[in-house]
Amino acid sequence: MRKYVFCLILSLGIALISCQESSITKIDADLIKQRCTACHSTNRIYKTRRTAEEWNAIIERMIRDGARLEPGDKEEIISFLTR
Repeated sequence: MRKYVFCLILSLGIALISCQESSITKIDADLIKQRCTACHSTNRIYKTRRTAEEWNAIIERMIRDGARLEPGDKEEIISFLTR
C-alpha cells in the first residue's frame, strides 16, 4: 500500500511539474511573438542557435533600432531561446 501511495504522489508531482513547464514555455513563446515578430518571423528566431551573450547583443541592437521591451522581457527571452 505504501508503494502505491508513493507512486501516486510521485506521478502527480511529475504531472504538475510538466504542466508548469508547458505553461512557462507558452508564456515565453507568446512574449517572443508579441515583441519580436513585428520585424521577424518566429521561424527565423527559433532556427537561430545562439549563446546568451550573442542573444543579448542582438536584442540590445534591436532595442537601439526601435524594438520595445518591458523591464524583464530581455532576460525572459534570452532564457527561453538558450534552453
